[in-house]
Amino acid sequence: MSTNTIDMSLYTSLFVTRCTSTFHLTSREWQVEVGAELIQSHLDAVPIRHLCVCPTGGGKSLVFQTVADVLGGVTIFICPLLSLGADQAKKLLSKTHLDCRSITAFHLDELSTDAIKKLKGFFQSAEYIKSTTSIIFFASPQAITKRYKPFIDYLIKCNLISFVVVDEIHLAVHFGSSFTKEFLLLKDSFFLKVNPNIPMAFFTATCSDFIQSSVEKMFGFEFNRSHWPSSSEMTPIHVKQRLFLIRITEMKRRRAKRSH
Repeated sequence: MSTNTIDMSLYTSLFVTRCTSTFHLTSREWQVEVGAELIQSHLDAVPIRHLCVCPTGGGKSLVFQTVADVLGGVTIFICPLLSLGADQAKKLLSKTHLDCRSITAFHLDELSTDAIKKLKGFFQSAEYIKSTTSIIFFASPQAITKRYKPFIDYLIKCNLISFVVVDEIHLAVHFGSSFTKEFLLLKDSFFLKVNPNIPMAFFTATCSDFIQSSVEKMFGFEFNRSHWPSSSEMTPIHVKQRLFLIRITEMKRRRAKRSH
């Protein structure tokens, strides 16, 4: 068995164990694979920009929540819609038991100025240094680029962010190209400022070559990992999208070959 295989088995075991101990759930094979890669990225300081195509209700929440729990520190979860952020925060808090202090969540858009001051005070305290609690901030692009930008800049400056998640990236492409300019501001306001070694995961229930390339251009990076649903998980639309990407890739390969 190679060293890489041994190392990955450690990350896999860590993910599976935390799924059970924190959330009392059994993880699926694809969740373990994606989660272990993100954990390895953090611990080895090798940047990952992971595109994860997952059907609605397919289990993406367990992936990012478990990874956030393992990595500790602060996770920034960017939601395209306010209602999604509020819903995700409530669901996470309802999943963890009252005696579970390893992970908690806030919906940034709903926090008062006083609450932000208290959080900054907590991060500056000896209590936080001793704490093992992971904190997820669910936030809209508007919160990150406008009202709460000083707080986000503070988290970046103090290197408190350990994981970044962007949900429903197909909506980011749609909104960013139509009427919500804050998506376009995320590149300069957030992605180019945050520690480049932080693992990042990008989730969507629907994807295409256009969506993928648009996200890369919008946020200023290229995906270097990807996960697509297995044949048993795929809906007809996922199959169509997968075949479309294969066809586009093959066309690009043929054009490149002819140009040489």
